[in-house]
Amino acid sequence: MDFGLPKNYWIERDPKGNKIEPEKLKKNIVDFLENHNVMALATACGDIVRNTPVEYRYKDSALYFLSEGGQKFNGLEVNKNVCCAIFDHFDWAYARSKHHLRQHLDV
Repeated sequence: MDFGLPKNYWIERDPKGNKIEPEKLKKNIVDFLENHNVMALATACGDIVRNTPVEYRYKDSALYFLSEGGQKFNGLEVNKNVCCAIFDHFDWAYARSKHHLRQHLDV
């Protein structure tokens, strides 16, 4: 697969890079983190990658997560680099509506 096209998709689509003021961006991020509580936490150890949904809490600029244990701790023990993803609620009914598609796809 040629990764060039997908790798540069957003760079080419939005060359000016719409920007948001740093303080407003920080407030938006903090609000999002404080209003959600589940994240996907990915850890890695050698060739093994674990990606686990965990409950978290955001406090004092840090994410704290709850876990019953498991293989993700093998990765945390040897590799402090992690990846986490926090998703907003996705409404399938809204996404499928013709009104929504017309709005976002210019149809």
